[in-house]
Amino acid sequence: VTVFNHQVGCSSWTGMRAYHDQALIDEFLRRGIETSAIYNGKAISFAHPIKYDFAYNRLAIIGRNPSYIKDSTLAVCSWQRRSF
Repeated sequence: VTVFNHQVGCSSWTGMRAYHDQALIDEFLRRGIETSAIYNGKAISFAHPIKYDFAYNRLAIIGRNPSYIKDSTLAVCSWQRRSF
């Protein structure tokens, strides 16, 4: 998540960044993390920073409170709690 958030707002585009970004999404998916907040199966959105919702095993855009979240278990994912 931290690596993803460092890419937010970056407008440069290179072939290497494309490989990096896809590897990042592939790792989220490999771990079973739901990514629909940032990835539609074809394109990745770096428009907003994200956080990891531990309770629902999904990524959520920071600043939005989706209706499926019933409590305050959202936390910005950090390497101290879980490494991604």
